Amino acid sequence: MFGYGRPTSPTGFDVREALVDDDDMTHLDPGERAAIVLAQSEPGTLLLINEAAGRIEASRRGTRNTGTLGVLRAGALKGYVDLPTALARLLETNFSRFDGTGERSTR
Repeated sequence: MFGYGRPTSPTGFDVREALVDDDDMTHLDPGERAAIVLAQSEPGTLLLINEAAGRIEASRRGTRNTGTLGVLRAGALKGYVDLPTALARLLETNFSRFDGTGERSTR
């Protein structure tokens, strides 16, 4: 779907390029920088971003954001997701989180 050359998109999605010219975000990877810039250009956007540094930068810029766990929690609160099952399945993937010590953990 996405690869080298001209990006394509599934039906119903818009693919746009983000012009990122911001020295305050050089600590983030290009995809995170672009996601934040695009989210800033769309009022009311909730940015889905998993990297802590990206979430901190988005928050600093006033962009509402959450990660995968936040999406699952919101779904569980509305009754759309069984959280224990979703978390168990998520942990079977390569998903990782920071465990509070600065180390990545899968548990």
